[in-house]
Amino acid sequence: YRLNKSVMATKALPRIDPGRLRVVEFYAGIGGYHYALEQTLGDRAHVVAAIDINTKAIEFYRHNFPSTPHFNRNICGVTSTWLDALLPDIFVLSPPCQPFTRQGLKGDSSDHRTDSFFHLMELMLQMAHLPKYLMVENVEGFQNSRTRNRFTEILEQLGFAYQEFLLSPVQFGIPNSRLRYYLLAKIKPSKFTLQLGEQPLRDPALLFTVTGVFTPSVISENGGRRLVEHTESECEDRRVGPTESEGECMLAQQAENEDMLVQSNQTESNNTQLETSTQHTTGVVAHLRPNPLSHYLCAVSEADLPKFLVPAKLLAKCAMALDIVTPWSTQCCCFTKAYAHYSVGTGSVLYEGGPPGELDEAYRAFLAGRSLGKEEERVQDCLVPLKLRYFTPREVANLMCFPPKTFSFPPSASQQQCYRVLGNSLNITVVAALLKYLFYGAE
Repeated sequence: YRLNKSVMATKALPRIDPGRLRVVEFYAGIGGYHYALEQTLGDRAHVVAAIDINTKAIEFYRHNFPSTPHFNRNICGVTSTWLDALLPDIFVLSPPCQPFTRQGLKGDSSDHRTDSFFHLMELMLQMAHLPKYLMVENVEGFQNSRTRNRFTEILEQLGFAYQEFLLSPVQFGIPNSRLRYYLLAKIKPSKFTLQLGEQPLRDPALLFTVTGVFTPSVISENGGRRLVEHTESECEDRRVGPTESEGECMLAQQAENEDMLVQSNQTESNNTQLETSTQHTTGVVAHLRPNPLSHYLCAVSEADLPKFLVPAKLLAKCAMALDIVTPWSTQCCCFTKAYAHYSVGTGSVLYEGGPPGELDEAYRAFLAGRSLGKEEERVQDCLVPLKLRYFTPREVANLMCFPPKTFSFPPSASQQQCYRVLGNSLNITVVAALLKYLFYGAE
């Protein structure tokens, strides 16, 4: 799995443009960082190399960014000489998260899946042309790891200033829980605008205040954006749209000529649109009022619906463990790479029937018959008619803020492959907001 030098040499690197910032995307996945950089820097962001060992992820990346040099290789085969030749301005990376997840073994630095990250750290110590900026994304828990401690030691040794964050899309007005760790770094003498403590920042309101950027909660029909309360009927009206098989969705219609990030110079507007939750041990967590899920859903045709329905056998086994949401819900669980393969703890499922009261009644009827046994009959009578379904890959992509006009799935990709690569990706809006803060004040 070591990267072949001759293969690297055969791919011509982009000609250096002094007016653009050259980016190297490690663990590139399906290009989440690439989209976030485009939203933040526009044409000034120039990804000169995207590297990932996952063949399927690189296939998605190539499908959406065919002109970007991409390398389906192990990062352990990269050399400092090769990186220096790229003259990088920015490193962005999402190292493997399995060594740090709550459900995993928490092997940390002893897990071989950290080898490539430690190799990259050593390369940075050897490089003659270090990047000016750097961003890392990983799961919550990474902040307490030996791997993180070693990385920050190297950053300090190389003269980087860095800051850390623990943020979720829900705080940015997006109805999806996906708490993640982020690290931003810039080479000294550059400084960050905010002076933060030793613990990761959990309050995005400070970022909004400094950069003037906020994520609006609703895209209105006239192209503007607004933050309002919603009734059930409003959400139901917005669910009408083209079919999933046509590859279009409501978000695509509403997001024409819109950026995911909007700059606001109206202080009063920012103040009224920020809410503050209860006090946490690490500080006050501020957030924007989330959209209802209806704004991210596609209209699934009757022909396509069966492949997204939760199977009756699974309902019989896990009915009480499912996280069920509706189109007017303002939060759903984090989608993992195992979504729709394992149903518990991998993401929410959707109920699009009548009002939530009908869902409650169906479950009460299901539970009332427990003493009678006949599990399969009760599932068929009470739960199957609810037509609980999985979110489609496009809907998951919408909640992770992949732009509907420029992101699509390769025709050869299976439904489960789409879920897997999305589960390993990142939320573009959150990353774009952090990148804007990272570059804030830079010439």
